[in-house]
Amino acid sequence: MSHNHLLDFKLDENEAVIRNLLLMQLNLSHNRLTFLPPSISLLESLTELNVSHNDLCILPKELSKMNGLKKLDVSFNLNLFYLPKVRKFENISRII
Repeated sequence: MSHNHLLDFKLDENEAVIRNLLLMQLNLSHNRLTFLPPSISLLESLTELNVSHNDLCILPKELSKMNGLKKLDVSFNLNLFYLPKVRKFENISRII
C-alpha cells in the first residue's frame, strides 16, 4: 500500500475479523498519512510495520501492545513528535 498518496488508513471496526488476519508485514510508506488508528494494534500477527515517509505527528500508544512486532520504521516523518515509551517495545529489535 506504499506510494499511493493515502491520507487516511482505517481498519474495519469488526475486531474479530481484524484479529484473525494473518498479515505479517504492512508497508504504508510514502503516503500522506497524518495518524494511525489505535485499532492497528489488533493486527496481532504483524511483525513488520513500515510507515516511513509520511506526515505522522504521533503514534498511537496501542502500538506498544503489539507483542509480535519486531521492526517499526517511522523514518522521515518530519513532524513526528510523540513515540510511545520505547521500553514498552520489549519485543521490537529494530526501530528506525
